[in-house]
Amino acid sequence: MFDPVVSDLARDVVGELVPPELPVFDAVSGAYFKSSTATRKGKSKAGPTGFGLAETATMLTPAVLFAATTLLNALIDSLAERTSNAFVRRLSGVFRRRRPHSREEINRAFRALTPAQESALREIAITSAQEAHADPAMSERIADLLIANLRSVHADENRHEQR
Repeated sequence: MFDPVVSDLARDVVGELVPPELPVFDAVSGAYFKSSTATRKGKSKAGPTGFGLAETATMLTPAVLFAATTLLNALIDSLAERTSNAFVRRLSGVFRRRRPHSREEINRAFRALTPAQESALREIAITSAQEAHADPAMSERIADLLIANLRSVHADENRHEQR
């Protein structure tokens, strides 16, 4: 997977929506990625977030992580299916082989979308957040912030300068 990019996107959204969760973000995201790997391998009975219902009901971070993961998977799938662009094919291959990659590559790929594709990805993020037990209004806010972060060319540079 592309855990570092998902984690960066999710951290930005959690920081905007629920700053009190930031001190435990790394622990929660670590558990999410460990659990979601087990889920992908068929070794976990956890829900879509990789956690049980009790954890997702009390924190927004797992829902944001799940929505970000689903959104990035859909972005890569969408671009790979709709273009013959060599860059997108290479980017898709990078993700599928689980190699390191950068947030900048994700930003460039996102900016290549049509408005209709962007809208479809927003709906996917909303649905994913709701599947992870976020209420409808919060799911829309999560999706909007994820989209805004993907659209931002310099989001990665600005975040690292602030740390």
